[in-house]
Amino acid sequence: MLIMENDVSKVTLCEQVGDKIEKAIITHGTEAGRLPSENALAEQFGVSRTIIRESLKLLKARGLVSSRVGGGAYITKPRASDISEMLLRIIKMDRISDDDVYGLRIILEIAAGRSTAQRITEQELAIMEEQINQMEINMHNLPLRIKSDIAFHVSLGKFSGNQLLGIVEESMTEVLRYFIERGIAASGGNEDGIYRHRRILEALRTHDPELVEHEIRNHLEHSRLNVQRQQMSTDSL
Repeated sequence: MLIMENDVSKVTLCEQVGDKIEKAIITHGTEAGRLPSENALAEQFGVSRTIIRESLKLLKARGLVSSRVGGGAYITKPRASDISEMLLRIIKMDRISDDDVYGLRIILEIAAGRSTAQRITEQELAIMEEQINQMEINMHNLPLRIKSDIAFHVSLGKFSGNQLLGIVEESMTEVLRYFIERGIAASGGNEDGIYRHRRILEALRTHDPELVEHEIRNHLEHSRLNVQRQQMSTDSL
């Protein structure tokens, strides 16, 4: 069972209780499993069950707690997809330019690609090759085509050997989806994307970071052009 500090003041009580529970969750990790009951938490913190329920809602919004009907509250780990959806909203609401998004992707994916080039295994190369094969097989089944495309870019981060870089790439999932959808909608964009993914894969086989950087940059620059062409086509309608 989690042991939590209970020195909570009466100011912003729900948030303070939530922060204390969050601290305990982060300290103990997901191994703790189920949280104590609302009654037990209320008694421990000297607050009402209503305060505990509101605190748990805050933790649920933070991706740290999930509820099960009749089963209480359980500790969960925040998902990269949660960050991804929020990031895409920020990009759209703040009207961040396509150039800025691609600028960030170039920085991240080149860093990932250079590291991955030096350490990628035959098994990992086979995984990325299958992802490209699935892109080609599902060329006209866009949801599956895009899913495999995203998986390729996430793999590039995961196979870099830097755990955080892999998580950051995964947190870009919805952003990738948004731009891939636009890029492959351009005339020839679908085929061009698959071709350039294969070039990245062949560069990875050489374990040459310079060549991998060249192919990633080339792919992203062409992808940006495809998005631009598609946008111009849409604007002209």
